[in-house]
Amino acid sequence: MHKTPTRVLTLTLCLMLLAGCAGQGWRIKWGEPSDNAPSAEAAEAPETATGGTEADLRQLVAREVRAEERHGSAENADVLRLRPYYVKQYVEYPGGAEAFEVVMQDTDSRTAPVKADVRLDKVRYATKLHRDRKLATADDHFVRSTGVEVITYEYRMGRWRRLGSTFVATRTEERVGGEWVAVQRDAETPKAPEASKGWFKRTFGFITGD
Repeated sequence: MHKTPTRVLTLTLCLMLLAGCAGQGWRIKWGEPSDNAPSAEAAEAPETATGGTEADLRQLVAREVRAEERHGSAENADVLRLRPYYVKQYVEYPGGAEAFEVVMQDTDSRTAPVKADVRLDKVRYATKLHRDRKLATADDHFVRSTGVEVITYEYRMGRWRRLGSTFVATRTEERVGGEWVAVQRDAETPKAPEASKGWFKRTFGFITGD
């Protein structure tokens, strides 16, 4: 006779407990963030804060320098195709893979919020231009250019991407009698009118005498 009120009371208490748990779960999901949940500003930090991305850029530049240094001798020189010419070249970085300067700059772009210029000392050895690949491959007379390379990167979609580079030579030499001497400009040196414009002229102008 007295079991029915007891069951009703028990059922009522269970419903009250379930309602309390549901309310607490609702607050955790839709209410204020818990102490362990990252804020919106923290979540956006990797895309907008320059301090968190410079280390990644330095690692990338060091890897690229090491990759180029693997071809840092006349025996391992690459033959490059610069239409309609071929040129054989290799490079050296006197300071090694870790010696370079990074200048970071914030931008107004949401997709590429940071750009950076990387400056590093570079020595480039390159032959003269050849229209025949076999002639370029067999050519072992290199002109040595010493200067500074500036590489531009942008931070886009969570990673650094290389945009381009410029190499400015401060000294250009060739080996004569076993010694490196300043290159003598020769007015009769064959020129490459089409290829010596724009980027090609800035990069290999010393070969054609421009």
